[in-house]
Amino acid sequence: MAFSKLINILKQLISALEEKVGKKFVLKCLIAKDPDDISWELVLYAPWLDEDETKRVSFILENIVSKLESSVIIDFSGIIPVVHENDMIRTLLAARQNAMGKIILDNETIFQVNYPFAKMVIFLD
Repeated sequence: MAFSKLINILKQLISALEEKVGKKFVLKCLIAKDPDDISWELVLYAPWLDEDETKRVSFILENIVSKLESSVIIDFSGIIPVVHENDMIRTLLAARQNAMGKIILDNETIFQVNYPFAKMVIFLD
């Protein structure tokens, strides 16, 4: 599957979920720690997500991940649903301004950053 198609599918699924619950995510992005061995983590931040981590993950699995083809899921290493703003979220929210550079891959902008938890970020909004 083309990379831009994967991004578009994720954007559509996230948008459908936002419509379903009537609320928006504050942050929605993919992060990768190792540019030489890319495996993406889906980061979704919203204060309306359930406080219980198991319920948050199950909610994202049910409403987004379960709708992806298995050939797409192998590119993911994790899901990070966040309910409370933390250092990682504040850093990612500021990443667009602090990015060291940008790469365009299949018409998608990948921001290069230098954080312990991510070297690459794709914003999904």
